[in-house]
Amino acid sequence: MTKVKLYGIPISSYTWSARLALVEKGIEYEMVEQQPHTPEQFSLHPFGKVPALRNGDLTLCETAAIMRYVDEAFDGPQLQPQRPEARAQMEQWLSLINDNFYDAMIRRLVLERFAPIIAWREPNEEKIAGALPDIEFQLDLLDTHFTTNKHLASEDVTLADMLLIPIIFSVAMTPEGGGFLEQRSHLARWQKGMASRPSFVDTLPPFAVAASIQDTASIAN
Repeated sequence: MTKVKLYGIPISSYTWSARLALVEKGIEYEMVEQQPHTPEQFSLHPFGKVPALRNGDLTLCETAAIMRYVDEAFDGPQLQPQRPEARAQMEQWLSLINDNFYDAMIRRLVLERFAPIIAWREPNEEKIAGALPDIEFQLDLLDTHFTTNKHLASEDVTLADMLLIPIIFSVAMTPEGGGFLEQRSHLARWQKGMASRPSFVDTLPPFAVAASIQDTASIAN
């Protein structure tokens, strides 16, 4: 049988989320490292973004679609709730993460803090400062949710948790992020639980290997 192929870069939080779903599902796959906005990636995604997935004649782009396909097309643990109420909550969180959390946490903080190292320029501190109030509001929202909930949408890990954890982990690696998470014990408890899962350890991207999982998870101690 043709092995599933995932095209992207490991440092991408979206690529990481797709890998988490594949590993949680127990699917053997090949990680094909491919930069965004290259001719090769444009052949898989109309906007050249990562990740993209191929399984036989099927080509898929957009992380949420890839994750849902992975869960529904293969045997293994269910990664989406079956109850309509919980399923709707998962969809709600997926939308919130894509539309709000990613922009503030990744685009305006993480990428602005770390991408300039590659581009040989200074971070845009004004842009970062503008993102911080939004990030604090979003982290407060999550911390409140985890006060009475084990995961985002149900008692079990779902696609929503897999979409969020790479973002939170990346935020924690910024100078601002560690302090943010120290102040939010319920969110830190969820993060610690997610970071202890074998799928998380198995898919750690190169930039995160140097950051010990124990150090990252110790926020909840």
